Amino acid sequence: MSNTPSSSVASSPVPSSTPVPVVVPPPLAARRVSIADRLSRAFPPLACVRGFRYFARRRVELSQVSEKQLDAEVKGKRTQHVRLRVEEGRVAAACTCAAKVLGPATCRHVWATLLEVDRQGVLASLRNTQRPLAIGVLDGPKPKRPKEPPAKEEPAVRTAKKAVVKETRPKRAAASRAPGGG
Repeated sequence: MSNTPSSSVASSPVPSSTPVPVVVPPPLAARRVSIADRLSRAFPPLACVRGFRYFARRRVELSQVSEKQLDAEVKGKRTQHVRLRVEEGRVAAACTCAAKVLGPATCRHVWATLLEVDRQGVLASLRNTQRPLAIGVLDGPKPKRPKEPPAKEEPAVRTAKKAVVKETRPKRAAASRAPGGG
């Protein structure tokens, strides 16, 4: 009964000639610390998902980058302007969008900007430690939004629609006031 499956499995040789790769992580000091990772708890999940879409589609442009501050433009339906500043080991942010109800500068535009900051490796002063960071509202001047020309609508179309509405209302009212109708 040497033809049993258990004996054939036990007698099959294991290939020992294939090397097993061993991955050794770099020392902690050599690792690149993600700023977005350290601030992620301050952002709502939906802001992170939508901000990642902007980031993945390369819709974030960093400008005026220095060691302690940067400005960015996030292009969506409208271009939003984000300013990030490093203040005493924490990040202060401002955005021109209307999502101020989410909390202190935790909108999708700020999140997309933080992801781009990590991609480009700027704001190196925040990469010295892995401890969680705090985010706050930027005091002082807000990022400037360039003036956009107002959308031009045809006033003749609006006037025509109002005139039609006014003409139909009196006819309905007159029909209900007719003798015997009522």
